[in-house]
Amino acid sequence: MGYRSQVVLAMNKAAFMLFIEDVKGSTKEHKEEILSVINDTDMLAINKDGSVLLQWDSIKWYDNFDSISFLTDFINRINMISEDSYVGQAPTIHFNKIGEDYEDIEEISSCVDDNAFEIFIERNISFTVNNNEVTEKGFFNKIFEEEGKENEKKDSIL
Repeated sequence: MGYRSQVVLAMNKAAFMLFIEDVKGSTKEHKEEILSVINDTDMLAINKDGSVLLQWDSIKWYDNFDSISFLTDFINRINMISEDSYVGQAPTIHFNKIGEDYEDIEEISSCVDDNAFEIFIERNISFTVNNNEVTEKGFFNKIFEEEGKENEKKDSIL
């Protein structure tokens, strides 16, 4: 099965355009591997401003995999770009990875002010329950009480 991580990679439109150029410039075999990983996302979101978010819930994020190495190199390259070196919109990136080990957390953000998806890390279990799905306390007690009453009826008949 291997060690798995939850990963979020978000980039503004300028970074996404560079990403597209890099993928297009790859060899055919390498491009297929990269696209396989990209197409395996659990979520792909595109904001109105052109920002893109890729999210994987359970991925083997091993740097020795060519596709992951490509993504890691791209993340590091964008992270090193100075906003001062751009006339227009500078490429920005947000990368967050949580591994199976509690301490295995990695965050890379090239610009604090440009976080279109409001990405942050929390170590918790979250869920949503609609009001019509909420039940009162003691629900299970009622089930077993009714089961007990049914068993009493069966015993009295025998």
